[in-house]
Formats: sequence, C-alpha cells, structure tokens
Amino acid sequence: MNDKFEIVGVIDFDGVMAAPIEVVAQYPVLTGLDRGPPGHVATVQAAIDRVKRVAPQLKEYKDMVVAAEAERGIDEGIADLMVSESDAASAFQGHLRYMGHQLFVSDKWIKAYVKLLQEKIKPGETQAR
Repeated sequence: MNDKFEIVGVIDFDGVMAAPIEVVAQYPVLTGLDRGPPGHVATVQAAIDRVKRVAPQLKEYKDMVVAAEAERGIDEGIADLMVSESDAASAFQGHLRYMGHQLFVSDKWIKAYVKLLQEKIKPGETQAR
C-alpha cells in the first residue's frame, strides 16, 4: 500500500479467502480490543475495569471505520457489523477464540451461542429464523 492506501502490489495470497463481510467486521487482533461473547457481563472487578478502559478505544476504532467508509461513499458496511452489533460477526470472533484451545474461553463462547440460539428459536420450532 502506498501513503494513500492504494494497492501497489501483491506479494502473498496465503491469507486470501472468500468469506462473508462479517469476517472483516472485527476489531484488530492483538490490540487488546477483544470483545467478550454476546450477552457476557463482566462480574470480576478487573474485567469490569478493563471493559471501562477499552470502551473509548472501541468507539474510536469504529469511528475511524465509519469515517473511512464515508470518505469512500459507503453508507452501510463494516462499521455497521462491528462485533458489538452483529451476531454473525460475533460468532466468527468466537471461532477465532477457539483456536487458543483454552477450555474456559471455549465454554464462555459456547454458553453465549446457546443463549443466541435460544433467543432465535421459539418453543416448538426446529430451526433458527
């Protein structure tokens, strides 16, 4: 990329894939902006403090995405699907978390998925809406 964020060359296609837009509607990895599973409420004081500390950074990042989309004439895009607003983007984030092979993390996400499914499926229905 040059200084204007224009592609000037491609050197590697290892990470290229066809995927839903929710795959890119994620906060950057290894920045400390990781979101918890949908519906998760922090109860430990250290976690509550982290949520409060990170909230302005999450907003700032999302605002940057909104500004970049507006500059390019995109009305609805990635910013509208950021993890906090999209079940599908959140589900993809959970799949990424499973790669860490930490049982407590996987359990937390599975519980969140079960809750999402319960909200989507009414008693007597056999599949999600």
